Amino acid sequence: MEDPDRAVSSGQLPCSVTRPGAAPARSRHRRTPVPPRTRLRELARRREPVRVELVDGNAVTGTIEAVGSDYLELAEHEVGEAWREAAVKAHRFAAFAAIAFVSLLPDRR
Repeated sequence: MEDPDRAVSSGQLPCSVTRPGAAPARSRHRRTPVPPRTRLRELARRREPVRVELVDGNAVTGTIEAVGSDYLELAEHEVGEAWREAAVKAHRFAAFAAIAFVSLLPDRR
């Protein structure tokens, strides 16, 4: 069975400052990857505005309200608007399987 978390995540690696041809240093401890649900919950906690691209080609912008085991709830609002109940146009529930990716809005990166 496919892991639904794999459908929503993309990670970012830090730039390394090594000489060309130099072997990367090995860590003594392996770092456990942070699950996408945890990343999404942190964005919800911070009330960061995001853009959610869906696999059907549609995109919505807003603030993540809640993250479940296999879905997220998004309060849709305009790109430049801060989250306020008066600015929320709709609440959307999206299954992780329906999400292509989630990104921060350009002014928040």
